[in-house]
Amino acid sequence: MLKVNTLTRFFVIAIALFASSCSQQATTETISGWAQGTTYHLTFWAEHQIDKKQIEAEITSELQRIDNSISNYLDSSVISRFNTNDSLESIEVNQEITELFSAAKAISIQSSGCYDPTILPCNPPPPPEKSKQL
Repeated sequence: MLKVNTLTRFFVIAIALFASSCSQQATTETISGWAQGTTYHLTFWAEHQIDKKQIEAEITSELQRIDNSISNYLDSSVISRFNTNDSLESIEVNQEITELFSAAKAISIQSSGCYDPTILPCNPPPPPEKSKQL
């Protein structure tokens, strides 16, 4: 009797696995675009119907918001305007930049000043025509 129960269980499990493998699998969706001077590619899947256009619009909007705040590739970003400000007039910054400055200060303190967020690179990269000669 034990052999029949074991064999029956085996077939029930095998049929269940076969049936589940035949069910419709979730398809992956991909969203791509530009942000922070490079490209991004997101691949995801959902168990239920989604509005890919809405998700893509929300992702694009958030990445543009981040770029407008902290992108080094946009001269118009808040951080770029802050970094190139030669006057003594203040520049309004958002909470993210305030938190970024706080984190930079903490790292500077923890590294005994080895990390100094107040200076630009000491040696700017050479112009493209000079780079080819190197």
